[in-house]
Amino acid sequence: MAKMKDDWAQLAYIAVTESAANTLTFGSISVFSNILTPKAMVLHRVSYNMPTGTNDLLTAAGDALYFGLGGDDSIATIAMDDPKVYDYNILSVDHIGTAASGAVRESPIVVDWTALPGGGKLVPADRLYIYCQGENLGDVSTIQARIEFTLVDLNAQQYIELAQSLRILT
Repeated sequence: MAKMKDDWAQLAYIAVTESAANTLTFGSISVFSNILTPKAMVLHRVSYNMPTGTNDLLTAAGDALYFGLGGDDSIATIAMDDPKVYDYNILSVDHIGTAASGAVRESPIVVDWTALPGGGKLVPADRLYIYCQGENLGDVSTIQARIEFTLVDLNAQQYIELAQSLRILT
């Protein structure tokens, strides 16, 4: 079992705005980077917010926004079967009835991992990225995230196991 470093959850904030409309774009946060002291983050909860300007872009059938957290900013295509994609979300437009009908949007969108063994999702502490990519949107989109996490100390064997765990079995 990894040794807990923090007694209380830490808070992080990351935001990303696409570099051009419908372009996969990453934002990053640096929490800890020292390869001689292996550490990991236990992600407990992330709250995503889509600002009003981005929400207003989702108007027609086929409009969508992909967003989440990952461990690499060189991912070319976001996919659920990629172990570097820690969280995968899609917001899309579906018209029900007349086009003038509307829906209530809940914000923030909360993803809670506290029910997982260990109280969250274990990821390397040296890199954490938020990503977003619109589909059929008329302008750039923005996603904001508030992340609750704790740092844990790992021994060399646990760090190797963490690296191995970032593979997905199919």
